[in-house]
Amino acid sequence: MPENLINNNYNNNGNDEMTSTPQKELNFFDKILEIITGVGNEERIKLRKLKEINKDLSFLKYKFYNYKKEQIQTSFPQYIYEIYRITQNFTKYFDVRNHANTIKLYLFEFGVPKKQTELRQKLEKEKIEELIRQSKDVKKAFEDIKATLNEFIKSFDSDIVRNINATYNQIVDLSNITNFDWYFFIHKFDSAITEANFNYKPNFELLDGKYILDELIAINDYLYSLDLNADWKNLFEYLKGISGENSLIDLLKKLIQLLKVLKKEDYLTKMIKLISKDPYFKPKEFVSKSKIVQEYIHTFQTEIQNIVQTCIKEMNKEKINKLLLEIFRTTVIVRLKNYSQRINDFFLNKGVSASIRYVEPLNYLKAFLLDICKGEIKPRVDLLIIKGTWESNTLSSEYSTMLEQFNALSDKIIEFDNSCGEDETYGREIRKLSGLIKHDPKARLTVKKILTKLDNDAAQLLMEGINIFTVGANKIKRLIDDYNLKTSKCIINFHNIKWDFSGDLNKDLNEIYKRLVSIVNLLKNFVKEQETQKKVEEKEEVEIKE
Repeated sequence: MPENLINNNYNNNGNDEMTSTPQKELNFFDKILEIITGVGNEERIKLRKLKEINKDLSFLKYKFYNYKKEQIQTSFPQYIYEIYRITQNFTKYFDVRNHANTIKLYLFEFGVPKKQTELRQKLEKEKIEELIRQSKDVKKAFEDIKATLNEFIKSFDSDIVRNINATYNQIVDLSNITNFDWYFFIHKFDSAITEANFNYKPNFELLDGKYILDELIAINDYLYSLDLNADWKNLFEYLKGISGENSLIDLLKKLIQLLKVLKKEDYLTKMIKLISKDPYFKPKEFVSKSKIVQEYIHTFQTEIQNIVQTCIKEMNKEKINKLLLEIFRTTVIVRLKNYSQRINDFFLNKGVSASIRYVEPLNYLKAFLLDICKGEIKPRVDLLIIKGTWESNTLSSEYSTMLEQFNALSDKIIEFDNSCGEDETYGREIRKLSGLIKHDPKARLTVKKILTKLDNDAAQLLMEGINIFTVGANKIKRLIDDYNLKTSKCIINFHNIKWDFSGDLNKDLNEIYKRLVSIVNLLKNFVKEQETQKKVEEKEEVEIKE
């Protein structure tokens, strides 16, 4: 047993020595070669790979590069010059960098079925505005626009989406080639070449590969990203439609064939490997994967919403101006001193987005109370109360109460406006916080709360005005109806005292009634608009928090 063990150990040791001997000899010869040539094992592998790459290129039809001399042959710039000459015909049609939106719009206008085109035409700005303005029921007009928009969006089925996206991405990928600076590249081989002068006959010279390596890498990356075997039908249709020239399609086909040669069997990639002496070089991929249909639909929806909102704002502004002219005979009305646009401008400069909302309608309310209620309604109603024989004291006291309510509301507005002054309640708080709001979040929050409180108070005044004027309009209407009776019931001697008025009492009362109705409509329009805006902003704030 001991002998067997000894023999086995001896045999194993012998085998180990026999196995390791060739490796040691190999390492030994490698070291000798490294000492003699100065080239390591890894470097020799690279050189061997580069020779193999050069051998592969030597079997191909075109001889563009001399590996031993490290020179680009003149046949290469001649080949590139033809590409340069052809691409000049396409630069303006594939200029994605400067005209991406134009290209996208063209694809959506001419790359969709007739039905979609008709639907989109119904959603043009002029058509939408016409529909809203001419509709007796604006809500129904909104529903019609919404239905047309939904139908238009649903009409983009998977095939249409795929075709449009694919065509645009082809344009983007091809634009890297067509809009490449070929002149700068080709100029390195012949400095006498002038841009876009194809009457000149180039005299190309040999050039060391290292001087164009960066350009070759860029061109190769663009080629690598371009699927030259793809279906070009839609792109040909785009080119034909946008240019109106059939001949360009043949030129584009020729360009594709020229590019295929450079890409075939990784010709350019192998050239780059030889020039850079990097057999492991790999091109980068820049394939466009844009989803322009999805972007277009989102943008289109937003545009339609903006058109509708702008139209409504314009109509509301026109309505407001019309009411202002009916009431005040002017559209410029400023009566408040402190609750004004200056507050909004002040905080905007401080970077605070919050603002007071009711500056305009509160000015209108104050002006109406002073100019119409005090200036026109009060003198006539006072005279009726004094001169008239009323059916009852209770009835006449209702009109006295109405005038008192006008005065009381006017006083409230003056008091509210004064409270916004620099030395008053709200004004002091705002001034105290003005130096802190830029850098103190708590101060900004406090300011927003103050502005909200101001708006709540202003809204209460507006609602009170609406209620008082609604009641007042009904009371004036009762007087008009009573005046038109043969035998008046509210004011028994109505027709006798009409001579005590300097003007036409009936006409004056009708004018007052119209103005009361108009101010109610004006204020309601404003309060409703502001409440809607507030709800939208609150919704947006909730969405942001979520």
